[in-house]
Amino acid sequence: MSEQYKEHTYEMIRVPETMGVRFFTQEDTGSYCPNHWHDAIEIVCLVKGELDVTVESAAFHVEEGQCFLVNSCVIHSTKCTSSNTGLVLQIPVDFIKLYLPEVEQLKFVLKDPCEEPVERTKLMRFKETLLQMQVVNEIRPEGYI
Repeated sequence: MSEQYKEHTYEMIRVPETMGVRFFTQEDTGSYCPNHWHDAIEIVCLVKGELDVTVESAAFHVEEGQCFLVNSCVIHSTKCTSSNTGLVLQIPVDFIKLYLPEVEQLKFVLKDPCEEPVERTKLMRFKETLLQMQVVNEIRPEGYI
């Protein structure tokens, strides 16, 4: 294991066997999640509030309606100074390998906000999908998986 990982916490992602990914709504009234990493891509979309995020050495502020992505095995932390609600999608690398065997050689990028009209439309559709997933996850109708 490299030196950079020894100083940080490994987060074990618990994924339901039936789904292969973990999706949940996170309500936070104020917390700090120190530097950690995991073997999953993590996408967070804030539906309410704001959040300070550090990914490796880059710090940025996420506002309501924005999303951010953290690639697997990348050290990151979050700081919530006021209440927020976020949709969290964690996709384990082993799950992605079923469809993209070379996933460990890839870097995923999600730019939000986005200036390019086509990319902005794709991002908007992605956010809409996450919101639909939230509704389905909360109601859990028959066949929701």
